[in-house]
Amino acid sequence: MALFGKKGSLSKGAHIKRGTQGSSNEVSLSVLDAARDVLDAEQGEAPRQKLGEISLFTLDGNESSNIAVSSSAVSGLSLQEGESSGTGLSQPAAAPTAAAPAAPAEDARARKQAAKQAKREAKAQAAQLRAQAEAASLGRHAKPRTEKSIASMPQQGMEQRVVQKKARRRVQRAALIGGLVLVVAIACAVAGYFLHQNSLEQQKHVAVLDQALAQIEAADETLVQLSNVLAMPNEEGAVETLQSLQTSLPQTKLTLQRAQSLLQQGAAGLQNEVDKEAAVQAGKAIEARQGMCDSGLVLVGALLTEKQEAATVNAAWEDLLKADAQARENATLLLDPTEENLNKATEGITEVISAFQQVQYVMTTLNQTATYADMAPYLSYLDARLTALDHAKAAIEALKVEDLDVARAEQDAYSKADAEATDWALKLPSNPSAPIEEAYTVDVAPTVETYTQQRNAAGSADDTLRSYYSSAAK
Repeated sequence: MALFGKKGSLSKGAHIKRGTQGSSNEVSLSVLDAARDVLDAEQGEAPRQKLGEISLFTLDGNESSNIAVSSSAVSGLSLQEGESSGTGLSQPAAAPTAAAPAAPAEDARARKQAAKQAKREAKAQAAQLRAQAEAASLGRHAKPRTEKSIASMPQQGMEQRVVQKKARRRVQRAALIGGLVLVVAIACAVAGYFLHQNSLEQQKHVAVLDQALAQIEAADETLVQLSNVLAMPNEEGAVETLQSLQTSLPQTKLTLQRAQSLLQQGAAGLQNEVDKEAAVQAGKAIEARQGMCDSGLVLVGALLTEKQEAATVNAAWEDLLKADAQARENATLLLDPTEENLNKATEGITEVISAFQQVQYVMTTLNQTATYADMAPYLSYLDARLTALDHAKAAIEALKVEDLDVARAEQDAYSKADAEATDWALKLPSNPSAPIEEAYTVDVAPTVETYTQQRNAAGSADDTLRSYYSSAAK
């Protein structure tokens, strides 16, 4: 009968060898008990009551003795069929034989070593049992390990490792995806930030462009006045408008220069093609308006000069007509050459001559300084007329002294000079300022053409800008 009632297991835990007397290979029941407890724990059985101490060996520390093993003691460790012990025994031990006596000191050392070895093995087995008991208690529904479960442990461990590896891969993929999502989110946030900043920057540039266009609009107030006065120069108040434009046009040009500076600032950072085209057209509008200011200032000065000269000629012409009427009225006094009439005629002819001389002075001065006025025909007429008046005065003086011959001679000279004056009068225009207007028109023709081209260019650029603002409003 087996010691633990377990077939085939105890022989693997017991070490029975020959020639181990007094050594560490002696059979230790504590080792066997430990092996039995391990097997019971694996099968889930309750621990058994330990056997009492069985003295297999009789050792005497003070005197030597023969070690004998009885056949009945050995028979208690019978082996199963087909098994053999580590000593190679298959039958019960034979009758003990006497052994050679051992030295007392040698036996004592052997006993101490055997005791130490037994303690070490007992501690190792106890630690192993505690570890196995703890491992068994961790599994709530753990089943006792059988030979089949032990055999399937490597496969179960492999499957568990595969599951764990898949789980780690899922975690890694999730972490990778999360990282990618985070990177994309950060990239989108950064891109959105830069897009927002770029949008704000574009809005700033467009706002500067709007400021430039506002300056252009402010300049148009003066340019509209210029266009109107150039189109209708003879309207009432034209001279005052021209004088005002001589001051406002240079200021308008400064306004356009500010608009051009703002446009350059705003256009430098524009990215939208529509905004860029609007900036280009705004630049053309500013450039055209600056040209209008330059050519317009020339035209304003020329027109103002023409009007001033025309006004001077017209005033002189009115004085001339008055003097001529007075001369004709004074000539009627000679129809009745009484002393009184002759005295009145003498005073009258003197005033007429003075009036004609004043007109002659004005026209002579204007002819010397005028830009457009050509007073030569008028001066020729005035010369002939003054000559005739001088002869008329001499004839009156001759009549007063009753010198008829002299009076007739002066009368003939008067008639001749008056006829010459009449010829010059027929050559004079009905409107004395007409020659001035004609000269002004010829002189400013190239400037007017330049001004017209610049105004058309400004209008074309304005049409594009109006389309830009219409689309922006939509």
